[in-house]
Amino acid sequence: MWGYLMGRGALALASLPAVFAAEVYFNDFNGPRGATYPEWTSSGYTNTANTAGTIPSGSGPQAVTNVDSANGKQRFLGEFGGPVIVAAPPYDPQHFVRVSETVTLTLTNLKPHSLVTVSFDLYVLKSWDGNNPNYGPDRWSLNVGGGATLLDTTFSNNLKTGVYDSSPQNFPTSNSLPQTSAAAVNSLGYSFYGDVIYHLTFTFPHAGDTLVLNFSSSMFEGKGTDDESWGLDNVRVSSNQDKFVAVSATAPGVALAPNSLGSIYGIGLAGVTESAPGQSLPTHLGNIRLAVLDAAGVSRLAPLSYVSPTQINFEVPAGTQTGTATLAIESDSGGTQTATADVQAIAPGLFTANADGRGVAAATAMRIVAGSNLPMPVDVFRCGSTPGSCASVPIDVGIDSPVYLSLYGSGIRGAALTDISVNIGGKLVPVLYGGRQAVYEGLDQVNITLPPPLRGSGEVDLVVGVLGHSSNPVRINIQ
Repeated sequence: MWGYLMGRGALALASLPAVFAAEVYFNDFNGPRGATYPEWTSSGYTNTANTAGTIPSGSGPQAVTNVDSANGKQRFLGEFGGPVIVAAPPYDPQHFVRVSETVTLTLTNLKPHSLVTVSFDLYVLKSWDGNNPNYGPDRWSLNVGGGATLLDTTFSNNLKTGVYDSSPQNFPTSNSLPQTSAAAVNSLGYSFYGDVIYHLTFTFPHAGDTLVLNFSSSMFEGKGTDDESWGLDNVRVSSNQDKFVAVSATAPGVALAPNSLGSIYGIGLAGVTESAPGQSLPTHLGNIRLAVLDAAGVSRLAPLSYVSPTQINFEVPAGTQTGTATLAIESDSGGTQTATADVQAIAPGLFTANADGRGVAAATAMRIVAGSNLPMPVDVFRCGSTPGSCASVPIDVGIDSPVYLSLYGSGIRGAALTDISVNIGGKLVPVLYGGRQAVYEGLDQVNITLPPPLRGSGEVDLVVGVLGHSSNPVRINIQ
């Protein structure tokens, strides 16, 4: 499995603190009201036809300017969400339309780098309805042009709890309460269902001299920005052109742990590109060694699985003490590059099929045929021919043929089985095994059963918990 994941290429990372300071772009949009910005564009909006047959599909332009919040305390880029298309009752799902639009930031002439961080404030304004089946779902996403999807989720400001109106959101995990993880609520002066500010940060591999970021919404109803809208503020982009960054190889914001798998991103890390020939991993690969000096002052060479000018994949040496560690890349030519990283005793992270730390789990599954001990493989995901195209495959948990799921990650070993939990869509499931994977160095495995009460859950978040630490949420699909 580690070999498979290595073949997926560089990992995209989110919620990772920006540990490098080369700022590429910043805008707080506090210029004169109505100002436009040449780096910000929109291809306009599109709308679907409604099922009642009274409104056809259509499209139109979308202005990209700064505006003032309702209370005049903030000036930001917005408001986005499309024009009024459903202008009069009846207001019901048969007459509503879906309105989608994308606002794009394009940055050019970037200096050489291998990692980018984008941070911004997302303003979710008025009556977003999250996962509501009658008024939603209301979705928002961010993707890198030609690259990874950094976020694709639902948001909700609808606090009603009735069966018809219940509107949970999928940020930060499936079916969270409306406005979960908000940095501020009702601070912008909007009276119709209020407003929410989210502080979002994403870090991802990127090496080109042009960066395209697509901020998109897809909202149901079509009653215009007086009903549902959004905006952006304090957009900051920085890169690692000045230093390298060491992170978990698995997922966003996950720390390193002894015997866990890590990745380093930077410029000029190694003079060649080379993969380890197999197990066990060497401590010298290509033309470099990686020394890990732990918080106790002990230095150890890290096993290396892959080196290149912009990325190094490694295993944190066994025995590395917790705390701040210094990582030193030592070249055969005599040069040394250093950086620091956080090492914890336990740091659970899960690999995903798209190798970006989010979306469908890079998991395997099997079904035991009723009345026998014969295992049959069960698909968890299916991938297309392009990067980032892996999608979940619905798993039938069955009635009398149990399904067993194996998750692959890192930073999990060292905990007792009783200290490991797995939460799927808010429900705890039995954990059969948690520890090192038998073949690949640094790779951990968690085996669970998918009990019948999960039937009909759909695509839901799965989180592994270990001694108070939670993994990145990944997704599986249960029909």
